Amino acid sequence: MKNVLLLICNLAAITFVFAFLFSIANFLFGLHLGIKGVKIPGGPFAASSFLLVAVGFAAVTFYLNRRSMMNE
Repeated sequence: MKNVLLLICNLAAITFVFAFLFSIANFLFGLHLGIKGVKIPGGPFAASSFLLVAVGFAAVTFYLNRRSMMNE
């Protein structure tokens, strides 16, 4: 069960990092990047929110991975 949770948290962190990069590109270069026709917001507040969520998921992943390694 922990492995599935770690996988989900890792994928979420990677996804939000890509959303952060797309949001920065939309803001700086005026692009309309998105996924399947849905534009990712291009404001600095949205970009910082994506980055904050990505760091949160990465921290949870790090904590769970460290905790599972200590129990072995």
